[in-house]
Amino acid sequence: MIKLLVKNVSNIRGMYSKKDLERILSKIESGEKLDNEEGVISLILCGDVIISELNKRYRGKNTPTDVLSFPVPREFPQTDEKKLLGEVYISLETVLNRNAGDSKKAKAEVRLLFCHGVLHLLGYTHDNYVGRKVMMEKQSNYLGIPISEAWIKYSKNSQRK
Repeated sequence: MIKLLVKNVSNIRGMYSKKDLERILSKIESGEKLDNEEGVISLILCGDVIISELNKRYRGKNTPTDVLSFPVPREFPQTDEKKLLGEVYISLETVLNRNAGDSKKAKAEVRLLFCHGVLHLLGYTHDNYVGRKVMMEKQSNYLGIPISEAWIKYSKNSQRK
């Protein structure tokens, strides 16, 4: 079983339910045949300053983004009881701004971004049409939402990070 650790270092509260995120993780575990996998996924909910710094350091982009995932290489030495499988960062500030303060839509987006981030930890990418289609289908399935809602809609000047 994969354990979820959540830390909210932002000033924004009430944007997620740990139980909802654990249910999503459980569906992913089952769907991806990870039932025997042991480990921990760390979710850090932050603001734009932190995610901008990470985006600049690791992707060379000096702007905030919505979600970043950092898988831990399997050969990475770990001494903890359960190994860290990776970290997912979600900017609650970006999510709230994108949804014009609509908390219901923002909460749904946090669930989508969490699922998206975990899929990245598992090696899925959306660098091309096929990869994006696979991720959309998986997100739709694991979240129980229509495929048309399984991807963040951006303005024409922005794109999925």
